[in-house]
Amino acid sequence: MSPEDRADAESGFTLVELIVYVSLLGIIITVVSGIFLSSLSAEKSVRTVVQATSLGQVAAQSVQAGIRNSSDFRLQSYSNNDQLVRARVAGSDSALTYGCAAWYYSAADRTLRHKTSATAIAPPTAAQLATWLLLVDGVVPATTTPVSTQIFTADPAAPQQLDIAFEVASGGSDPNAAISSSAARRLTEASAQCF
Repeated sequence: MSPEDRADAESGFTLVELIVYVSLLGIIITVVSGIFLSSLSAEKSVRTVVQATSLGQVAAQSVQAGIRNSSDFRLQSYSNNDQLVRARVAGSDSALTYGCAAWYYSAADRTLRHKTSATAIAPPTAAQLATWLLLVDGVVPATTTPVSTQIFTADPAAPQQLDIAFEVASGGSDPNAAISSSAARRLTEASAQCF
């Protein structure tokens, strides 16, 4: 054999080299796959927490807007830890008109619901509550509040202000989205129209 033929015969990979290269490639693929799967899991967790936070913020903003535009509101708590907030709310048309708005927290269903009406809104039965607009579900009282069975609180010393503190379940092992806010009524015209 000529030296050129011998160089051509020895120019390939040996079996040991192929095994080493394939093993290294397998390790690299395993590491990259693990990172990819971990990032997918983290993205899903972030997405569920963001969704829960967004829904909680929309619900809190509904209550805040209603209380801020109200001339008066009443908070009622029930023995089963349900709560009802009713308010006399100014309308959005050019003439100053009032309507009634209510928000109901159901501890058993873990829901926060909303209803508006031109007339007084009575405390709902379970069947009536099902017709109210569902703002958010998976609601539980905030773990940081002193009274952990309520999501609404009104300080007797500041009867024009309503405090809101709750958490929205994100699902699975993801952390709950905590929502905390307060709203004060701006109008002072009193009326029993909505109570």
